[in-house]
Order: sequence, then structure tokens, then C-alpha cells
Amino acid sequence: MNRTRFRFLCVFSFLLLGFGLFGTFSAEATLPPELSAYIERQYQTDLSIIDWVLAAFALGAIVSLIGMFTFSKWARPLFSICVLATTSGMVLTGPVVQTALETAIYEVSMVLDGALIALMYFSEIRNEFSVSKDS
Repeated sequence: MNRTRFRFLCVFSFLLLGFGLFGTFSAEATLPPELSAYIERQYQTDLSIIDWVLAAFALGAIVSLIGMFTFSKWARPLFSICVLATTSGMVLTGPVVQTALETAIYEVSMVLDGALIALMYFSEIRNEFSVSKDS
């Protein structure tokens, strides 16, 4: 793995986030009326503290992706913690209704995030994060 390929994976992960958001709102019309009504009720309720915490971790993951692109030392642990927290925290949010498109994008994103974490810690790319930017 070289720097260019790693950066490509970071950009692809970032793009998957955008595709996921697009898929969330564009494909909801394909759901049956009962599921659409459930999702609409979810939009009407106030966000819980768990939702806010997960949103903060998701924002942290986005910020760390930018840091990973520049091989910043702080990005590696931040991304790992944020991905672990958001993935684990989904268990606490209750039932989730997704379209097939959303699920496919989410699954690819999770695999890619896991690959990025593995590359950052167990491949030669890990050395790029320890190089001082001052020299």
C-alpha cells in the first residue's frame, strides 16, 4: 500500500458517506407505506442524548478522515475510536429501517473503514503517521 492508494481509500470512504446520505433520502419513497410512516414518526421525535453522542463521534470520524488524508498523527486513533463508538452505539438506538441501497452502502462503508484501520496499524502505511511534518 502506498500513500496514493491510501488517500484514494480515504476519499472513497468520504464519498460513501455522501452516497449514504443521498440514498437515505432518495430511496425512502420505495418503502412500503407502513415503514415510511415509521420513518416519518422518527423524524418528528426529538433526538436523544445517544443520538447526539453518536453524531459527535460521526463528525469526529469525518474530521479524522481529513487528517488521515494528510497522514496526521492524531487522525489514526481518532478515526479508530469514532468508528468503534458509532458502530457499537448503533445497538443503543433501537430499530432501524433502511432501504436495500442504504444497507449496501453502509456495509461497504464498514468494510472499508475496517480496512483503513487495519492498514493504518498493520501495514507499512503506519510509518507515514509517525513521520514528523516539521522536517
